[in-house]
Amino acid sequence: MKRFLFALVASVVLPLAAIAADTIKIGGLFSITGPASFIGEPERNSMEMAIEEINQAGGIHGKKLVSVIYDTGGDARKTVNFFRRLTKNDGVNIIVGPSLSGSTLAIKDMIEKEPDVTVLSCAASDKIVNPIVKNLFKTAQSDDIAVERIFGYLQKLDVKRIAILTATNGFGQSGDEQLTRLAADYGLQIVINEKFGPADTDMTGQLTKIRRAEPEFLIVWSINPGPAIIAKNMKQLGIDIPTINSHGVASRRFIELAGADAEGIILPSGRITIVDQIPDNHPQKEILVRYDQAYRAKFNAEPSHFGAHAYDAVYLIKAALEQNSNIAELATTLESLPPQTLVDGVFTYSATDHSGLSADAFSLLRVKNGQWEIIED
Repeated sequence: MKRFLFALVASVVLPLAAIAADTIKIGGLFSITGPASFIGEPERNSMEMAIEEINQAGGIHGKKLVSVIYDTGGDARKTVNFFRRLTKNDGVNIIVGPSLSGSTLAIKDMIEKEPDVTVLSCAASDKIVNPIVKNLFKTAQSDDIAVERIFGYLQKLDVKRIAILTATNGFGQSGDEQLTRLAADYGLQIVINEKFGPADTDMTGQLTKIRRAEPEFLIVWSINPGPAIIAKNMKQLGIDIPTINSHGVASRRFIELAGADAEGIILPSGRITIVDQIPDNHPQKEILVRYDQAYRAKFNAEPSHFGAHAYDAVYLIKAALEQNSNIAELATTLESLPPQTLVDGVFTYSATDHSGLSADAFSLLRVKNGQWEIIED
């Protein structure tokens, strides 16, 4: 009887072990529902699409990728709990996400204490990778390089006086720091610096103060819906100060929320939002077209700047594991990868750079007739 029971257990355990040995688990932490669903849903979709593409092509060294994805709802506390679940209960050693800067910063110390777990965040704050944690990277273009691209544009226009209006969440605070840190380098004076809560529904008070300060340009730093509300409030108040938003609203969703009041607003964005305007000889053109067509075919929706962050993360993981299949050494392998041309730009990680992108990863766009128009590539 004992021999029979042992054989029975072995017949169950061994196939399960064989299955586990032939797969690579990748966790996902995305804001699929809630106010930031316009970010997290395309990230979830893009991660699953990338995994499907890789598996259909034979996987990584014959191993198939499997995903374990949790919806954080954009909540930092949920992110903490799901990170623990992925690493303690699900046996995951590779994680893509979180979607938001605040959520990523909420688990940064936890990531550092799990050296066998490598995380590729989809959020933008420079604080995610500065100071560097060995096993934490990011794929979203950083707020510091977004500011550099914006300020370089204003410098060419000989702009001197600017106003900034930033959200009080992690993304907004990080943007505020970079804006104030870099302004003088570009000969810019911040004549007024106003804040708003991410859940605020009216910013007319801040905008009235900004109008009195007489800036040449207004820079707004937040994700939706705040920037769309600000665009509407400006129209209601008759304020015609030229406005630049952050890359945090670089998706069709901003135009949908702001409607006609988005007209003329400028922002930096990854090139996926204007793939049809990218010249054929551009080094990213091939992968941009491939991602754009695949996403539209699979989800019957327009791809976004945000979904690309997760798509690129999976392909960076693939490139690293093809170079060195030891998952415990994934972070070190990512640091040594040759340049990877992907949807968000050309990634070159190193031991001192876990962001991997430069200001060249952005185009500057303007809303014209309800569509994106390149004003500077």
